[in-house]
Amino acid sequence: MSSRPTQFSPILPALVLRESARLRYVTFFYLYVMQGIPSGFALTAVYNFLIGQGLSARAVGSFAAIVGLPWTFQFVWGPLIDRYQYSIIGHRKQWVVLTQFVAFLASLSLLLVHDPVRQLTLLGLVFFVHSVFASIQDASVDAIAIALVPEAERGRVNAFMRAGSLAGWAVGGAVLANMLHRSSFATAALTQSLTLLAFTVLTLFIKLERTDQLLPSFGSTPRARPIILTDDEENHSLSWLFGELWRSIIEKHSLRAFGIIVLGYMAAALFGNAFGFHLIHTLHWSDAFVSTLQGT
Repeated sequence: MSSRPTQFSPILPALVLRESARLRYVTFFYLYVMQGIPSGFALTAVYNFLIGQGLSARAVGSFAAIVGLPWTFQFVWGPLIDRYQYSIIGHRKQWVVLTQFVAFLASLSLLLVHDPVRQLTLLGLVFFVHSVFASIQDASVDAIAIALVPEAERGRVNAFMRAGSLAGWAVGGAVLANMLHRSSFATAALTQSLTLLAFTVLTLFIKLERTDQLLPSFGSTPRARPIILTDDEENHSLSWLFGELWRSIIEKHSLRAFGIIVLGYMAAALFGNAFGFHLIHTLHWSDAFVSTLQGT
């Protein structure tokens, strides 16, 4: 009687980003939902809640500035991500998973805040740490999209990214704002944290290439993956990468485009924050109602 080794087929088909356009749309959508939820929670739900609790314009303005500060120097992460991009779980994917997990821990640290008004400094610090790692995640996801998404598909993928960001902001700004009032700040923070953890686990099961491993190998020698360099993945030195970044920034058309984008975002943010403050502080609208309007 001959014996053959039993072969087991995987319970679920491999999720390979390179091989499925639909998977790319879904993945980049939820990755941006993941970024939008904490932003909406901090800069809409919590911001308006603090106004409703009687904090001054200076106090809530400082809080919003601290939360948003890491995004202003996000561009410095690009060269670091490109320089240390290689991983057996997928090029640059290690940056996404690591920053997602640290962002989850930062979100979970919000449970240390028992009174957001009295612990405003701690609240701002926790959201600041989260923003640092969320900005690295954002840069990593963009780099993966450039490397994997066919050029003809990039417009649609970018639309899914933007839709995901807005959907996440709506959940963080509107849904969590109502949860904050109807239950507690801790409940809203825990709900956000568990959502981020679920998305992080999901990311682990999505391969960029079929040859990628799902998990890194600890304490063993991993099977070598052939490295095929493309123009986007060439592993230059940090000095060369930062030099190219600087030369790109100081070009006239880059400065012009950057200036227009910055002015647009600043105008929208200043108007939105000032208008929200006026509605809640001066006209005595419910902060939960204002958050729902802004979030949706």
